[in-house]
Amino acid sequence: GLGYDPKVHRFLEQVGMGPAEDLARVTAARLEARVRELAARGATLRTTLRARVEALRRQAEANAAMVAALLEDPFSYRDKEIDGES
Repeated sequence: GLGYDPKVHRFLEQVGMGPAEDLARVTAARLEARVRELAARGATLRTTLRARVEALRRQAEANAAMVAALLEDPFSYRDKEIDGES
């Protein structure tokens, strides 16, 4: 991937495709080599991507549920922390 922003670098690392090529320093030769490397990893890379994207999906769902709970009762999370719950 091409890292044009820190969040892109982080995402590519999270899904097992990092490190990203820095957009300011990428060359055609380095980009071609990286594409060939990823293509050679084909099936393994697809399996890794599926698992890591699924983990990110679950985390996003958990985050959304937490936000929904906080919107419903803004003090519930604080009260749970005070009571020693997580």
